[in-house]
Amino acid sequence: MMQVLFEKYGTLLEFDNKKLWCFWEPGSLKNITEDELRSLKVGYRAKSIKKTDDYFADGRIDEMELRKKDRDTQMEELLKLYEPV
Repeated sequence: MMQVLFEKYGTLLEFDNKKLWCFWEPGSLKNITEDELRSLKVGYRAKSIKKTDDYFADGRIDEMELRKKDRDTQMEELLKLYEPV
């Protein structure tokens, strides 16, 4: 499932004679519908994928700042992704 998402929206890079997929930029899925994601066989996860992309794109979660925090704070912030909107 992740491979399909990477191939559709990610960036393929080559390093040390190996090909690696990178995540898409936050917000890249803004104009992608849940139905489009579901067509990639992600099923019920489409809604969560969109929500996660929105959180990072809108700056509600700052990855670089979050990396500086302790594990408990990281868990608390990331669990907000699962709260109802």
